[in-house]
Amino acid sequence: SAPLTEGSSTVQKDIGLNTFKIESTYNPNKVWSFGLRAGLSNIRAGDESGTGQDYSFVSTYQPSSKLSVNLTYAKSDAGQLALLSGLQTGWGLGYNGNGFSSGIGTNFEVGVTNANIISLRTNYEATENLTVFALLDQTELTGSYSSNSKTNRYDIGVDWAASESTRFGFSINPSQTEFIDSPIRSNSTSLSAYISARPGKKWTVSSAVSYLLSGGTSYFSQNNVAFDMAVGYQINLKQRLQAMYRFGHSTGFLPQDDEGFELSHSYRLWEGVWLVSSYKYRNVVNLDGNPSGMYKSSGF
Repeated sequence: SAPLTEGSSTVQKDIGLNTFKIESTYNPNKVWSFGLRAGLSNIRAGDESGTGQDYSFVSTYQPSSKLSVNLTYAKSDAGQLALLSGLQTGWGLGYNGNGFSSGIGTNFEVGVTNANIISLRTNYEATENLTVFALLDQTELTGSYSSNSKTNRYDIGVDWAASESTRFGFSINPSQTEFIDSPIRSNSTSLSAYISARPGKKWTVSSAVSYLLSGGTSYFSQNNVAFDMAVGYQINLKQRLQAMYRFGHSTGFLPQDDEGFELSHSYRLWEGVWLVSSYKYRNVVNLDGNPSGMYKSSGF
């Protein structure tokens, strides 16, 4: 049983889910592979019931160890689930990962009843140390007031192993979103870069920076820049020190500065079990004068 919303009141009713799934794979040769998955679900909440279907198709083309191309198409129709008495996907009630919320292996948004996803991803190993990737993705979500939208996303990036101990990465990700039956449009471009290194046998250093530029006609448009850095030191086989710093600055809708620092010490009691002590500091400042959500905290 679970709490269900009926009008302005919450009632306890029996709920149930029965799902049938079938999967198939086909590898005609060493270059091509295909996969198909289908699921059928029957959902019950109190005196009401509904059905849902999930389908996905995956095709992989890999002519060599350096090049791979993956095409994915997924369709989910949760039927009458959203119309059942206050049961919006059963989130938090053990329903995540079933035939109507993400049975095809994709984490759909809470409240979504229908989804269509097409994705094409390519990875190319240009050299032994340099990999280039590209992604084209279209996602259409309908059936919930919070997710009636169609998004086209593009992603291209590189990953470069400069040496055995140093790695760089960079990616650019533009996207456009239109909301169904609404004049609101949203577009954004994000840039991100990272570096990780081991300057010695005991030291590790990593850092990343990202930038988000938003546009369109949405009132909730926001620009953001973020930076983080972590430094670790291996004292011995059982002990490790680590320091982390994070800073974010956003403008537009709900402008804010968010800064944090953490210093931690880890001690291995035995294999797989660590005792961690840490000091954390965080300071969140709203830049529009609104005191709601602002705070400063620190502690061990």
